[in-house]
Amino acid sequence: MNYKDLDEEFLTRVTENTRRYVGIFADAIDELMPEPTEAFIDDDHDILMTQRSDEGTEGADGSDPHQKMPSEIKRFLPTETLMQVAVYTCEDCGFEIYQEVTARIFMPLFECPSRRCVMNKSKGNVILQLRASKFLRFQEAKIQELAEHVPKGHIPRTMTVHLRGELTRKVAPGDVVELSGIFHPIPYVGVT
Repeated sequence: MNYKDLDEEFLTRVTENTRRYVGIFADAIDELMPEPTEAFIDDDHDILMTQRSDEGTEGADGSDPHQKMPSEIKRFLPTETLMQVAVYTCEDCGFEIYQEVTARIFMPLFECPSRRCVMNKSKGNVILQLRASKFLRFQEAKIQELAEHVPKGHIPRTMTVHLRGELTRKVAPGDVVELSGIFHPIPYVGVT
């Protein structure tokens, strides 16, 4: 793709706000997709194999190649699991509910949103299906600006980065890394 042919202002906006534009492009593509011609029912094995085949694709798109930050790993937290898709089953109607989890924490569902439960005016007790839910490896690391980039008399800047999927367990404290990606400040809510 030749970037000179594109609108420079639009390219700058996409580069500076990549995370938002990834969502906008995904919504536009979903609207353009035609309805499926046949409804194929996936069995449990197909669902599990699809989850495993998608495991290495996180982080492949959406990063800004212009923003690179050489830094040193100061410390990192142990690897955790992060829920990506929560799957529930309704005890009353048998309806399966898929809840996409976009944050680090999420509020589980307590009522069934299916038409059948709504028409019967029953709340529908839902059960979280851990085996069918999709999880992702997650690790938090603290990075610090390299000493040669710090002006004399200043304190090195630090930042917390989130590593997901295959990027977890790849670094150790003291390693010098060059990071690129989407800068997305997240306010910390909770007790320290």
